[in-house]
Amino acid sequence: GVVQKGPHAKDIRPRLLLIDSCTPTPDRDSGSMDVFNSIRIFLRMGYRVSFIPESNLLRLGPYSDALERLGVECISHVEASSVKEYLRREGDQLDVVMLFRAPVAIRHTRAVRRYCPSAKLIFSTIDLHFLREARSRNAHEGLDRSRMTLLHRAELRCMQEADHSIVISEAELEVVKQELPQVSVSVVPLVREFEPAPPKDFVERSGLAFVGNYQHPPNIDAVLFFLKEIWPLVYPKIPDARFFVVGSYMPDAIREAATEGVELLGFVDSLDDLFGRIRLSVAPLRV
Repeated sequence: GVVQKGPHAKDIRPRLLLIDSCTPTPDRDSGSMDVFNSIRIFLRMGYRVSFIPESNLLRLGPYSDALERLGVECISHVEASSVKEYLRREGDQLDVVMLFRAPVAIRHTRAVRRYCPSAKLIFSTIDLHFLREARSRNAHEGLDRSRMTLLHRAELRCMQEADHSIVISEAELEVVKQELPQVSVSVVPLVREFEPAPPKDFVERSGLAFVGNYQHPPNIDAVLFFLKEIWPLVYPKIPDARFFVVGSYMPDAIREAATEGVELLGFVDSLDDLFGRIRLSVAPLRV
């Protein structure tokens, strides 16, 4: 796109609307980092980007400010009373609408199709929610493969109704193609930027850590599983070992399960120091 200059200039860049459940907090969870980096990519491609946090239509302090500094138009309850109202008013001006996560897509796909007749609709799954749900049942109750849940059907329907869908791994792509061979879907892996610090020698390091956002239920399950089933086998053999539990929104269940040798760090501003001194990172994810 091209931006005209001058007092009567008109912004003729293609318009792209992103809708997620909440304003991205990229220092607190991986999904937010995906959304934030997607926004950066679209801006570099020349799109005029607007963003709606559909669950509450609220600004989120410095996180909304960070988007606006990039040049994103942040839509809140001041500009629209609901997602549908905004789509009804602006939909015919939109070129692309991108929906993040299955619950968001399930709630808004039909409204996008109704009010945005010329827009391409992209569904970015972040992860396949129906697959996560099935694995959760398998981990806790045993999986009934004959049972297709409402979420399963709804998520697949969103893929069928979208012009294109995005998954983050070849394994997820294979699952989708088994269910919907004709659907338009591609793999866009996690996009991350980092500058690795010079590592300490392994013998100078100690301890192990889990990092995750605890609004994501599989992370809670992972830590509780590790604390109850694995750490009691490790700690008696290596009594000077330390297990660091890191991440935002830590629930009481994890605090109550912590035992000797466990340090609950919660949210940390930077992971550089942590990863510079631990020996191992663990990911005991069952889901």
